[in-house]
Amino acid sequence: MLKAIGKLNAKLSRLAKSYSENSSGLAAVEFGLIAPILLIMLIGIFEISQGLSVSRKVTSAGSTIGDLTSQALEMSDEDIEDTFGSAMAIMFPNSAGPLKMRLTSVEIDPVGDATVAWSDSSNWSSLPEGAPVTLPGGMNVPNTSVIMSEIEYDYTSLFGEFLPGTTTFNDRFFFIPRRTVAVQRE
Repeated sequence: MLKAIGKLNAKLSRLAKSYSENSSGLAAVEFGLIAPILLIMLIGIFEISQGLSVSRKVTSAGSTIGDLTSQALEMSDEDIEDTFGSAMAIMFPNSAGPLKMRLTSVEIDPVGDATVAWSDSSNWSSLPEGAPVTLPGGMNVPNTSVIMSEIEYDYTSLFGEFLPGTTTFNDRFFFIPRRTVAVQRE
């Protein structure tokens, strides 16, 4: 096994030496053929990694606004503004312009029907008070409430070749209030 690796290493060394000594321009032609492919791969990797980064930031921002709200006893206008500001900070250095956020307190009545108690949003419409809400299984516990955070971000890639147009990242989270049965709105 070691002899085979040694032979392969010797062949590669001779090949590299012959290319470095070759003055006929063959290496330059080969590089000219391969360079565009390598450049396209590099741009593709950059675009995909940027898209994945934005997707993770959107998820983190949506989770954060819901978690912060679920820890409060009541939310004032300033609290809501600060909570949405935290999501915008998470999105940095990406633009927060296309970021849409909505916080909703959902109350579940004694028969298990879930309706909107209050809703606030940024760059999005708030849900009307009393509107029915469909909760995931197991969350319709009578006489409780849930904080629902929703987030959406329209991402436009820098080059637009591998992620053409606008890609929409969105997420929805549900949190049980930690310090009270229902987070009140001032």
